[in-house]
Amino acid sequence: MSDAQRFCSSAFWGAPPARRLPLRRALRLLVACCALLLLLPPRARAAQVVLVVADRLERADLWEYPGPNLARLRREAASGLICTRFMLSSLPESAYVALGAGSWVQYEGSVRWRGGGDLEDAAAFWVATGRPLPRGALYCRERERLSLYSNPEARPGALGEALRNAGKRTACIGNADLPRWPRRQLLALLMDTRGVVSMGDVGPGTLAVAPDAPGGVCVDVPATVAAFERVAKRADVVAIEFGDTSRLAACQDEMLPEAAAAARAAALARLDTLVGALRARIDPGQTTFILLSPAPPVAPSATEQVLTPLFIVGTGWGHGLLRSATTRRPGLVANADLPVTLAGLLGAGALPGATGAPLSVVPEPDPGAYLRWMDERTRRVARLRFRVFRSWAVLIGPAVFLGPLLLDLRAVRRRAPAWAEAAVRGVQICALSLPAGALLVSGFAADTLGEYLLRLAVGVGVVAASAGSLGRVVPRVRPPAWIAALTLCVLIGDITQGSWRILGGMVSYALTEGARFYGIGNEMFGIALGLALVGMATLQPLLGPRAPAMTALLGAILTVTFGYSGLGANFGGGLTAAFTLAVAAGVMAGWRGARVIAAPALALVAAAAAIVCLDLLRPLEAMSHVGRAALQAQVGGMPWLTALIARKAHMNEVLIGRTSATRLFFMALPVLLAVSQRPPTPVRAVAIQLRPLLLAGVTGSVAAFLLNDSGIIAGGLMLAFVTVGAGYLALSDEPAPEGKSSACASLR
Repeated sequence: MSDAQRFCSSAFWGAPPARRLPLRRALRLLVACCALLLLLPPRARAAQVVLVVADRLERADLWEYPGPNLARLRREAASGLICTRFMLSSLPESAYVALGAGSWVQYEGSVRWRGGGDLEDAAAFWVATGRPLPRGALYCRERERLSLYSNPEARPGALGEALRNAGKRTACIGNADLPRWPRRQLLALLMDTRGVVSMGDVGPGTLAVAPDAPGGVCVDVPATVAAFERVAKRADVVAIEFGDTSRLAACQDEMLPEAAAAARAAALARLDTLVGALRARIDPGQTTFILLSPAPPVAPSATEQVLTPLFIVGTGWGHGLLRSATTRRPGLVANADLPVTLAGLLGAGALPGATGAPLSVVPEPDPGAYLRWMDERTRRVARLRFRVFRSWAVLIGPAVFLGPLLLDLRAVRRRAPAWAEAAVRGVQICALSLPAGALLVSGFAADTLGEYLLRLAVGVGVVAASAGSLGRVVPRVRPPAWIAALTLCVLIGDITQGSWRILGGMVSYALTEGARFYGIGNEMFGIALGLALVGMATLQPLLGPRAPAMTALLGAILTVTFGYSGLGANFGGGLTAAFTLAVAAGVMAGWRGARVIAAPALALVAAAAAIVCLDLLRPLEAMSHVGRAALQAQVGGMPWLTALIARKAHMNEVLIGRTSATRLFFMALPVLLAVSQRPPTPVRAVAIQLRPLLLAGVTGSVAAFLLNDSGIIAGGLMLAFVTVGAGYLALSDEPAPEGKSSACASLR
């Protein structure tokens, strides 16, 4: 090239060409960069959520194990306890189906969960759909045999389907297999409605031979981590089945206690190693890490229900307690909340038919101590609750039947022995004092039924003595009115503070059952409404013409307290309170004909409208099932309402057939109705009080039965306390207070 050409080239390009880097130096630089990359720990940045499933664990397993990785997780994560019964039937495997459906399910199918990505699975998918299984995908073959009942609207695979529609890829790793027993229920958690998971490895490659482990196999931690690394850069959400604790639960009945304890300790050590290895390979700024146990260590039963642990760590999940609008209790969440939260984290939108709410975090300086307290309290209630129910039946039964028997004796002998009447009235006062006594002493822990009954006796004695003392100070107000006032005041105060005394009283709902988490249950609302009727009937001679208005005012207060979702959150209870006390007010006012029928009907409609409107005014995340049902009814129309009514009627039908006490309830209704209309001679002196009490009690118990899921329980308890109160008033037969006309004179 000539000098002129070089000049033109330089002028055109603006600068002389740069010197080339020698090849040897470039190779050295490349080798140094590769060595530096190899020294750094590999990090999978693509996965947005990593979910580790360690089934059949309880709180103590993860909170008291001293492993360093679990200890670090406890220090950094938002933690809580899961109520697994909210969406669970008798098979623990159905917990996975429920999590994948985002709704409660009743699954009864095979315990052998087959699935994967081999030729047999691909052939099964071809037979089921007529299409080839996508390359690298997994197929849950149990999807073909899923049998759902009691909630046919549930959609197994709803979470996976929502993720697929949002363009998200899913992966499942690991299994809980035993020899000749495939247990790959993890697929139900992320499968779509076709039963397909995008990728993963649920075959035997993640297992290692371990003669001392249950089933002779255990999780191979290095192989599981390697499988995670293969999919983490391509999948948006990865679910990993730990499997060892599930295998232990399946084999525990055949093991000695010492061997089972050793196997559990070894399994927790492997879990600690797995958690540490996985967290070392994810970026906490980009990936949310979740550790949970879908089902408790024992098969769920009436007395062995426990809550299971949950940990979430990542951006936006600080150290504290998990909370959701489903439970409204810090540290307690429902399993229905997890799929809704996962869908929100991954941008999949709302799940169709989901019954949960997104999780959030509330600050708590010592989550471990709080969760230990909650765990111990819920275990105690679950263990003693049904025995307490039977004890209450034994304690209330004599008070219910002794009054009518003594009145029959009066009819024959004109006058029963004074000591017998005094003794029966004492028994009746103690029976009426049971609810308030239980609420007062509910803060004291009782580990056995004997300790509970001893504390209950102290509480009942305090309430009965206080009512007797107040009755002597204000003679015109009899003890049942004081007992009713004390019970309602304590009950309303407890509802505003989270209903912890109602839970501790052990005659209402249990947090481990998942039927209710807050507010007032059907058992306690039936008792409270019965006592409210007894109190107003006792005060009627004293209030005179103001009795109907005061009864209606009490009805309005109890309607809001019981029915409003921010307080009692018992829609059927609020409606029953409005109807029942409207009946009592109408009878006290002497209404007859159409007015006495129209007033309760109008009160029922007004209460329903008020409760629904108050709930709709709340934010969507704080709205209860009442507001959501109203919104859904606008979309579903009459078919949806018909299905809802049919489901509630079916639940009452099931409860009616469980015990012979329900037959006694229906036999008592016409008897008490007849007594309210034509009081026998021994009780005519107090007929003005008995007629509204018994008539409102009978009609109110029927309303409770019709307006509530487990209405037979609420109606039966209401009727029992109404009967006890009526017996006390009939046996008292005291002259009316000065300045007031007697009952007979009022009737004339």
